[in-house]
This record gives sequence, C-alpha cells and structure tokens, in this order.
Amino acid sequence: ELVKEYKKGKSVFICDCCTEDNLKNIKNAIFNVNLKVMPAGSAGLFEELFSKGRSFFLPCLIICGSLNQITRNQLTRLIDKRVAGYLELDLSLILSVEKMDKLKSLLKKGESILDKKHNLIIATEYKKISKDKDQISSRIRRSLFYLVNHFINNYQLGGIVVSGGDTAMSLLDALSARELEIIDELEPLVPIGVIKGGKWEGMIVITKTGGFGGEDVFLKAVDYINRNRGAKIER
Repeated sequence: ELVKEYKKGKSVFICDCCTEDNLKNIKNAIFNVNLKVMPAGSAGLFEELFSKGRSFFLPCLIICGSLNQITRNQLTRLIDKRVAGYLELDLSLILSVEKMDKLKSLLKKGESILDKKHNLIIATEYKKISKDKDQISSRIRRSLFYLVNHFINNYQLGGIVVSGGDTAMSLLDALSARELEIIDELEPLVPIGVIKGGKWEGMIVITKTGGFGGEDVFLKAVDYINRNRGAKIER
C-alpha cells in the first residue's frame, strides 16, 4: 500500500502504533519497502530500528559476463540451489531490431524477482562469439548495464557479485565509482571490495575472474552479502 500511494505522488506517511508488534511492522516496512525513506518518530521507534538481531533482508545482484567454463559451472551451482532468480541475455536479443522491447520484458521479469526479495542473476548467454567479437561484446555490456542501472536505482540492494574482468570494469564505470577498495578475500584471489566515490560509495562488490574460486564460490559470495545486508563498510 505504501508503494502504491508513493507512486500516486504522496511522500509523507503517518503510521499509528499501539503495541510492540506495531513497531516491528513499521520497522519492517521501512527496511523492506524498496523506497528511500527518512524515518522520524518516537524514542520507541528509534530503539526498535537499532535493536540487535534485526533480520531484514536485502537481495544482491549477481552479474556474469564471463564465458569461462569453470565460472559457468560455479554459476550453475548457484542456480541449482534456487537462492536466486535468473535473467539471460541471449545474442538474438542483443542483435534484434526489437532489442528494447525484449530488454523491457526482462526488466519486468527481474522486478518480479526482486519484489519477492530474491537475489537476481543477470548473465550473458553461454555461447562463443566468433565474428565481430569486440562489437558484439560492447553491445552485450551496454544491454547488461541497462538492466543493472535500472535495478540498482529502483531497489535497495545488499551488494553486487560480478564475474568477468571487462564486466567488472564496465560495472564500476557505470556506477561512476572512483575505485574499488579491497577489504578482504572471500577465497584466494576472490576479493571483497567496497566502492569509493560516486553515488554508491560503500556498496559491497565481490569480483571473481576466470576460473578462480571453488565450486560454491557464488553461493559463498551471495551469503556474505545477504548477511551484511548492504551495510556501508568504512575503513
């Protein structure tokens, strides 16, 4: 209901409260409504918002532009565990004259996944490119980040997992990041970083290149981000 009223142009919402359960419901609405809100209220609401053990969930994006066989096997492990919905960018979509219509259809599918508080995988088709490789790869990246920009600007996300060196660089450019500061390793040669500079400063980004990481590396990355719930990490 809050989202519906917000889309009608309303920007201030007043929630009445009689019990502690009411406070919990208000807190959950603030954390999960997928809107940028500024909570204001009583000391009781403040205490509830910052109480230990809050369990709100922020989904993450998993972006795969790599055609590495090991990476694809690792991604399949994530899909098989059903911890994330899946969108695939196929070459026929990228090269079609009706590309925008098909991309908008993927946007709707991705929105339905994120609306259910599920993680979302966006991956390129697993198909080798033999002709006009650079041109087609550039088109794929533009289409990929058309989707990413929409989701990151319209949903509260816990962070991003990205596979493929060129894809990771394109992601940071798309987010206007000054740099990615490495703060830890998920596994050897699979760094955990936070964005520095730009609108998304502090967002967690886990990068995985080539065949690095164990067979459950994507599962571990998603679990790490879900547990951190999008908290901005400072050093």
